[in-house]
Amino acid sequence: MRKGEHADSMYFVVSGALEVELDPEPVILHAGDFFGEIALIEHGDRVATIVAIEESRLLILDAQDLARFLDSNPELREILVKVSRERQAGHGGQPVWPVKPRLGQATPADGQSLSREADP
Repeated sequence: MRKGEHADSMYFVVSGALEVELDPEPVILHAGDFFGEIALIEHGDRVATIVAIEESRLLILDAQDLARFLDSNPELREILVKVSRERQAGHGGQPVWPVKPRLGQATPADGQSLSREADP
């Protein structure tokens, strides 16, 4: 994922490690972390470049599925918007990382699958 690219999904780290390329120091993401939400919430482009630094497995949540999910889960919408704002509050326009909220457990309505695993 490259800074400035069009955003159509967000990602959840299942395993492995990824680096968020930020100045002055990169941030490492691990299992349980997520990224890519800022551009979806703000309807903008990616705000950071993120690269795998070891073999990783990610879950992808498409923008349309995220919108449907958040429409039916307003409490999670509030958390995600708060995280997005906190990450954007960095100095000099750099996002602040990590912000790691506890999202709790949520399940899709009517047994719908809202995510898919990324291809290796």
